[in-house]
Amino acid sequence: MQSPADNAQRFYDAHSEEYVSKWSRIDAEPDRPAHVYRKEIIRALIDLARVEPGDEVLEIGCGTGLVLRELLERTKPIWGTDISRAMLERAREELSSAASVAIVDGFDPPPPEPSDGLLQGGAQDVLLVHGDMLGLELPPGRFDRILSMEVLRYIADLDGALQRVRAAMGERTTFAFTVTNVWSASLFPVKYSLRRRLGRVDVDAELLQYFVTERGIRSAVERNGLRLVELRKLNLLTFNPLASRTARDRAGAERLVALDRKLERVPLLRNAFDTLLLAVRRAS
Repeated sequence: MQSPADNAQRFYDAHSEEYVSKWSRIDAEPDRPAHVYRKEIIRALIDLARVEPGDEVLEIGCGTGLVLRELLERTKPIWGTDISRAMLERAREELSSAASVAIVDGFDPPPPEPSDGLLQGGAQDVLLVHGDMLGLELPPGRFDRILSMEVLRYIADLDGALQRVRAAMGERTTFAFTVTNVWSASLFPVKYSLRRRLGRVDVDAELLQYFVTERGIRSAVERNGLRLVELRKLNLLTFNPLASRTARDRAGAERLVALDRKLERVPLLRNAFDTLLLAVRRAS
């Protein structure tokens, strides 16, 4: 059987163009509900990380560059990694109209910005590195903020991933990331987990996926030497198949997002949100 890393790399190498088609018009078509929900996750993640101008930021699992594009509005240069070389190429293509982008071999410091603000001598806004989250040799203490959106759900070794990131964190580094709740009201994680246990997941055509509970991710954070700073929840109604059908335009999608924010405070519903966003720091 393929390892989770091999599975993810092959899948994204094969489907990178489809992801571009799916998300490339997220800014040009802001009224589509799916685009509203995706933007909400990206902005919440960046806000949770407290990204400020001048921060050196790394995104692990940058995909086609959606988060990187938003990060460029706050700071640069920024770094991105991905397990798929094809996805890095797509990110370079998608970002090149708005930034200077290069795929590089490692995390050597980029050339300093010239005093006149012009990009000369090879200075770049975005630097992209190929690598698996579990295998990346991240420079210790280098990054002020590390972000990762929808990556840990494809990694079987959650502890190994958290330990890898912790080793790269300085005392003031914030790691902001998402995980997917197995008890999501979307019902997809429960259905998928059952299919996987029954051996009905086609590893040649599907992504291997792993889900968590809130209690489980809190425990994983603590046992891997990290301290939870903040936890947010998104996508209760927005990802529920019945509720999401009522949102046919941007206004409808934004109403569901606003309702989700209110329902996050309802104890009986807190465990049914799909997306958990966490900000953590080193415990010591």
